[in-house]
Amino acid sequence: KGFNAPTIGNSDKRPIATTTIYLINKKIKKEITDTLAKELKINQINSELPVWLKTTTSTKYNSSTDILVILGTDRKE
Repeated sequence: KGFNAPTIGNSDKRPIATTTIYLINKKIKKEITDTLAKELKINQINSELPVWLKTTTSTKYNSSTDILVILGTDRKE
């Protein structure tokens, strides 16, 4: 589908109930996040990182990340 996931890892906080897309680069077109959400069959798109991720002592996402997807326990695959 044209998406690239250069970095894959585990969240410091687990379990997370709901799969969520976090829009980090505000310049990303809405069509891209909408397509990703449709592909993943999710409704959660947030423009702010969760507090626990902003305050963690170790950065768990690549600094050049445009979109961060955190898979929750609602994902069966």
